[in-house]
Amino acid sequence: MMPLKNLLYLLQLEEYDLERFDKWLKNNPGRVVLEKKKHIDWTAKAKLIFALANVLNIFINNQLAIEVSVSVLLPIDKILKKFLIFLANQKISRVPNLAVIGITGSYGKTTTKDAISHILTHKFRTLKTEGNYNTLLGVAKTIIKNIGSDHEIFICEMAAYQPGDIKNIADLIKPKIGIITAIGPMPLERFWTEENIFKTKLELIESLPPDGIGFLPKKLEQQITKYSHNSDNGSIEFFSSQEDLLIKIGKVFGIEKEEVLGRLKTAPQTPHR
Repeated sequence: MMPLKNLLYLLQLEEYDLERFDKWLKNNPGRVVLEKKKHIDWTAKAKLIFALANVLNIFINNQLAIEVSVSVLLPIDKILKKFLIFLANQKISRVPNLAVIGITGSYGKTTTKDAISHILTHKFRTLKTEGNYNTLLGVAKTIIKNIGSDHEIFICEMAAYQPGDIKNIADLIKPKIGIITAIGPMPLERFWTEENIFKTKLELIESLPPDGIGFLPKKLEQQITKYSHNSDNGSIEFFSSQEDLLIKIGKVFGIEKEEVLGRLKTAPQTPHR
């Protein structure tokens, strides 16, 4: 039986989704999940689950103790999440003329976010999401803690663990610019089909206003032509490389190509998570 701490780590990797948590354990009997790239994020929620599971562990096995703890705390958790999202929505709506850039994709989100931030931050008061704060709750916490009335640009990394996740984040941040870095293989047990992966990423483009701009990799151009894009969701531009994308973003904000390329030379390398 996997130790409680390792089970909690697995639960966090599965975004506290008991169905995926249980499925992983059934598909991997006897395996122990180790903290490698990431470590347990000891949030108040994680501490409560772990403390309650330690008590229940006296009477039931580790897996069941974790699952019962999550189920007991679920109603409180849902109320707190809704409250945090409400607070974040109230706060971001009070920031005048905030330009929001949403970034999603199967890979390349963080490096793109960091590069755009590096280019824009010397001319604009810029905020970006940090670390793994790329879920709806993580974005809400970033807004509540860090956004100020003087911010001009918010660069938001957006992760998806199931269809609808990108739409939910977009409903909160209301992006004017949407970037899809790439669309590649992702766990099908979360999205069921490759088409759903594609549609989930496109939730960002569908959330844009009429004067918004969506940026997508050029290799997706043929797929997009088959997709019925609504002009009410802004225009679409394609980029051939990250450098090409950054030049296009710079142009949107009035930064010349030479200045963008110059800033890129001084961009720090994004650490792998």
